[in-house]
Amino acid sequence: MELWAPAAWRAWIAIYLVPIALFFLVAGLISPNPLSISFRRGDQDAGAIVAITRHPVLWGFLLWTFGHLIANGDVRSVMLFGALGIFSIVGMAMTERRNRRRLGSAWSTATLSSSVFPFAAMIWGRAPFKIDRPMIIAMIVAALTTFWLLAGGHAELFGADPLAAATS
Repeated sequence: MELWAPAAWRAWIAIYLVPIALFFLVAGLISPNPLSISFRRGDQDAGAIVAITRHPVLWGFLLWTFGHLIANGDVRSVMLFGALGIFSIVGMAMTERRNRRRLGSAWSTATLSSSVFPFAAMIWGRAPFKIDRPMIIAMIVAALTTFWLLAGGHAELFGADPLAAATS
């Protein structure tokens, strides 16, 4: 059931946001991050992506959600991506609360060089921009995945061609 009519400009929003979302998702999963979702959570020093945001995986899901909600104006997409967006927002709030409780007085020190909101710690001068190996890997994976999706992978998997929608 259509809620709003498709428009080419809406498809372009998803085409621009999804590669950023993929980068955040991959970088967040493979970078050490003691304060959020990661395959390498542990007690290691945080990876460079954490200076951008403490919750890169959840921001990746949220950007993916936002791009697809705008591009797809049907009830099915609103239900799917809306649930993913709610999961991301609630996940950030729960993770922040749990870590604040777990770390106690060490919380302010642990979060000094990071922020919930992307790039906020850098803008406020609390964290320098740096690039590490997981970020480079994430850039490559995001670029290759985006190329594959736009070259027909998205149409093959989901039956929708983003470039066709963006040029119609």
